[in-house]
Amino acid sequence: MKNEEETQNTKNNNDLDKWIAINDEAKDLEKSDINKAIMLYELNIKNGTDLPQTFISLYKLYRKQKDFENEIRICDIAINRIGNNEEKYNARWFTDRKLKTICLRDRNFY
Repeated sequence: MKNEEETQNTKNNNDLDKWIAINDEAKDLEKSDINKAIMLYELNIKNGTDLPQTFISLYKLYRKQKDFENEIRICDIAINRIGNNEEKYNARWFTDRKLKTICLRDRNFY
C-alpha cells in the first residue's frame, strides 16, 4: 500500500513539474506567438493540470482574441478541476468570470 502511495506522489510531482515547465514556456510566448502559447496551455489542460495559472492565462489570451466560447469553456473546466479552496482563483472566481463573459458575448451578439 505504501509503495502505491509513493508511486502516486512521484507521478503527481512529475506531472506538476511538467505543467510548470509548459506554463513557463507558454508565458514566454504570450507576446511573440499567442497561438503557440494557447496551444501549450491547452496541452496542459488536456494533460489534466489543476494549476489555476494555466486557466487564468488561457482565459486572458482568449479574452484578447474576443473568443468568448473558449473563455466560457476554460472557465467550466477550471470550475470542475480547481474547486472552492481559499485561494483567490477558485471555482467562485471562474464562475464570476464565466457569467461576465456570457454577458459580454450576448451584448456583442445582439
